[in-house]
Amino acid sequence: MATQEEKQPSILAVDCGTTGLKATLVAKDGRTLATAMHDYRNKTRSSAGGFVEQLPEDWWCASRQK
Repeated sequence: MATQEEKQPSILAVDCGTTGLKATLVAKDGRTLATAMHDYRNKTRSSAGGFVEQLPEDWWCASRQK
């Protein structure tokens, strides 16, 4: 059964950055309830001219990690 804290309204913030996906679950009163990070740095592709390419599939896979 879920606790009162698990039932309260909260906000999930997700950051798809250049080195990994970060997520934080924040209660409406500002308390951090949970954080997670999944690194996909080795999947980022660089090319001549300084361009960097990432695949949305990498972001999706990172978001599904525990």
